[in-house]
Amino acid sequence: MAPSFSLTIHSLTPPTLPPQPDLASVPATAYRSALIAGSPAAATSPLLFTLLLPGARPSNSLYPADRLQVVLTFAGTGQIFLPRMITNADLVPVVETSGSANDGNGSRTGSLYAAQVAAAEVPRVKVNEGASSAAMVSLFAWRGEKLLGKWDVGLVEGLGLEGLKSEEIHKRRVQQWESEGRRGHV
Repeated sequence: MAPSFSLTIHSLTPPTLPPQPDLASVPATAYRSALIAGSPAAATSPLLFTLLLPGARPSNSLYPADRLQVVLTFAGTGQIFLPRMITNADLVPVVETSGSANDGNGSRTGSLYAAQVAAAEVPRVKVNEGASSAAMVSLFAWRGEKLLGKWDVGLVEGLGLEGLKSEEIHKRRVQQWESEGRRGHV
């Protein structure tokens, strides 16, 4: 049995996103993939976040997890699991300022690390008509094939591209999410 894993989200810096392009003259097939690097809608800066890892070890900051997976949830549309995992090698120790990795009473509670999703790996997803263009960013922690937990990082506005999925099935999907009470959390 693996030891328990925990982390605390310290901060989130959303990617810089250009305004949504006018899609009236652009066919939906122009956006076949959510990863649209080089297109006018692609992110121009990475998605950055910092996390506090109480169980960090010098040899493996993520212990007992071996990787983290970034998941974007678009309420009324669905989830995107980013294929590239975040491993120990991707974490950058953050030089702490006074009190930055302390709990409320001033005692140290873990090590602070920065991680990022490169701009070229930030998906811009076609969202269903009537759904929000905001995405809830979450982290799933894995050890082998075992899911150790899920943590919400925060909400990023504007990741969804509106106006490309307006058929009746897309509208019904939004209604189904609303009737089930889903709000972007699974």
